[in-house]
Amino acid sequence: MTDFTELHYADEPRQATLMPLLGHETNMAYSWALDPERNSHVAIRAWERAVETFQQFDICPEDMIVHHDRDSVYTSFRWLWSLLMEDGVQLSYAMRGAKDNTAMESFNGRFKDEGDSLFTDASDVEELRCTLP
Repeated sequence: MTDFTELHYADEPRQATLMPLLGHETNMAYSWALDPERNSHVAIRAWERAVETFQQFDICPEDMIVHHDRDSVYTSFRWLWSLLMEDGVQLSYAMRGAKDNTAMESFNGRFKDEGDSLFTDASDVEELRCTLP
């Protein structure tokens, strides 16, 4: 499962977009990507990193179901081509937005809450990336 969330950093009101990919049963973060903007490049980068993690754990992407909302990034040709055509995964769309993706929303909320002081200390996106596991 996945979703975008905004991380606020620095003393100024700056923000970057984080997209983690979590295992539904394990809640393991298979990967993440961070960028100043929410776009398909961030999503594809997160997915490519997830595929690398799958290989390490001998997980076949064709066995995966990726659940997310109907955000324009997740309905874009580039995202759909990468997941469906290149890696053969199945997609599951949240029909009611956050109400159908509560585990992901919960993860994002806890993650931001627990990392807030680290994120605020970062002065730019590169420093913010370094605070992430």
